[in-house]
Amino acid sequence: LSACPPGWKIGADESIEVMRRAVNSHVFPLYEVRDGRETTITHWPDPEIPVEDYFSMQGRFKPLMHDEAMLTHVKGHVAERWEALVERHERSHRGEVPAGV
Repeated sequence: LSACPPGWKIGADESIEVMRRAVNSHVFPLYEVRDGRETTITHWPDPEIPVEDYFSMQGRFKPLMHDEAMLTHVKGHVAERWEALVERHERSHRGEVPAGV
């Protein structure tokens, strides 16, 4: 993930925080896929943050923040993608979740 301050309508000094929020809100999860089979989540957000915390920092999502139905839809999609990723991780590691999660 690489921030684009002008396109995202953020200050350059906010780039790292916005990218952290992308990861910790599950919008941009960090994981590896080995040999096309084994999926490993490499960062388990702790604490997890609401999707709105990521979107609210960026001017490009301002319309979304005022459309409750669309925001609910997007949040559901993010949650579904995270759950699917966790399932792939668990299948790859026989249900093992790293310590501290």
